[in-house]
Amino acid sequence: MSSIFGDLQKNIAEADISFLNLELPLSSKGEPIKKTGSNLKAHPDCIKAVKGAGFDIVGLANNHIMDFNQNGMIQTQSILNEYGILHSGSGINSYEAYLPAIKTLKGNTIAFLSSSDRTGQYNNYQPYLNAGENKPGFAYLTPYYLKEQIESVKNFTDFII
Repeated sequence: MSSIFGDLQKNIAEADISFLNLELPLSSKGEPIKKTGSNLKAHPDCIKAVKGAGFDIVGLANNHIMDFNQNGMIQTQSILNEYGILHSGSGINSYEAYLPAIKTLKGNTIAFLSSSDRTGQYNNYQPYLNAGENKPGFAYLTPYYLKEQIESVKNFTDFII
């Protein structure tokens, strides 16, 4: 069976850890948000290509994870959980969005952080895509929040990515 990852699939599968930024929700749910630019999503069955290629961890902090609202994001997280693929960077609120994906490999504990600065705020596009205390979205990348993410895992991890 061929892969959408082409010749890279062998390298992905052989790597100790493979990380992918999933630049769209895997969803059959949710209504598209109103925004400038395209609303992206892929059919949930596309998870088979991600899993088949050997990806272990997925980052969900990007400007498309909320393209089909909270329902699209939640379905994406559920599919990743079902297939045993760790993920970080989005959530039903800011607490969940900032949680790391933790993987132990060869006796080392590794924290994977995922965040993005593509909120729409810089050019006042609505809706803003970053998570809030009571708002779904992605982990917002600022020096302050990145420092907080690192501080939250540095005492129990060997590596932070």
